[in-house]
Amino acid sequence: MFVPERLRFTENGLVRPVAPFLEVWALSDAGELEPLTCELLRARGASTTDLRWNVQAGNLKVYRRTHDPDDKVLADTHVFSDHRRRPLEGNSKNFWPGRTLPLGHVQYIQPNAAHPEIRLRFTPAAGHVYGSSKTPPGRARPNDPNIVAAVYDAKRGSWLGHIDEGAGTTEPGNIYAGRDKPNSNEHVSVGYLDDGCDGIARVHLTVGDRTLTARGRFGAGPPAYAPDSAPCARSPTSSNRHCLGRTSTAPTPRQSLWRKIVRRAFETVRLLNTAVMNARGMPNHDTDYRRRLEPIMAPSLVDDRALEHCTKAC
Repeated sequence: MFVPERLRFTENGLVRPVAPFLEVWALSDAGELEPLTCELLRARGASTTDLRWNVQAGNLKVYRRTHDPDDKVLADTHVFSDHRRRPLEGNSKNFWPGRTLPLGHVQYIQPNAAHPEIRLRFTPAAGHVYGSSKTPPGRARPNDPNIVAAVYDAKRGSWLGHIDEGAGTTEPGNIYAGRDKPNSNEHVSVGYLDDGCDGIARVHLTVGDRTLTARGRFGAGPPAYAPDSAPCARSPTSSNRHCLGRTSTAPTPRQSLWRKIVRRAFETVRLLNTAVMNARGMPNHDTDYRRRLEPIMAPSLVDDRALEHCTKAC
C-alpha cells in the first residue's frame, strides 16, 4: 500500500478536492468477494469495454424545504463505456434556460498493469455558491460577492424569499442562508444553492445470458480535516450490512471491540465543536428566551479533553 510522506489538504490557497475511487468487486464461485480486474474479466470471456456505467447525482436541499418537485436538481450521465470525463450537470425545471448547477464529474479509469482493478473516480465540484434572480442573468458576474452565478429563476420558483413553515423541514430549522425578519421569528431565504450532492454509480456487465450489476454511493459536502482521527463508520461494517442485512446475527462483541466502539464514538464527537454548540447553537433554537441564555449541558460534560480522558480510561 502506498503511503505518502505528507498529507496536503490545500494547494495554492484552495481546498484540494477529495476524489475517491469506487472499486468494483465480484463474488467468486467460492462465495468470496474479490476485486474485479482485467484478468478476471478475460477469464469470463469479457473485456473492459463490455462494462456499462451510469451515474446519477442530485442536490435536493431546496426541494426538501419547498416541497416543489421542480426544485429538484438532478444530473444523469446516461450509459457510457469509454474513459472520458463525464460532467454531472445538475438541471432543475426552476432554473433559467441554459443554466445548470455543476456537481462535479466522474471518469471510468482505464486499467493498466499497475492498477488492473475496475474503478470509477468521482471528483466533486469546486465548492461554489450559486444564487437566484428575478431577471434573466447576464454574462457578467453577479453583484453579490458570495455567488459565482445566478441559476435559479425566482419568478418561477419560490426559493428566493422562502420561509419555513416548520413541517417536513430539518431540526433545528433555519440552517440555510437567509435573513431574519425584524420583530419576527421568520427566517427568509436569500436564494442560495451550493454544489454539494449525493449520487449513485451503477455498472452492468453481460456475460453470456447473465447481466451482473453493482452499485455504489458517493457524496460531496463541506470539507472537514481530521487526519489523526478514526472514521465515524468502518467500511467493513457498511459492507456487512449490505451483504448480510440489518437483521444478521453476529457474536457479542468482545471487550476489545467495545473499546473500539467507545473510541469511535469519541472520535465522532471530537469532530463537532461541542462547546460552541452547547453555548450558542442548540440553546438558540429554544423558544423560551430565558432558556436560550443557558447551556444545554454542563460545560464540563462537553469538554473534549474530559471526553478523551474518559475514553482512555476505558
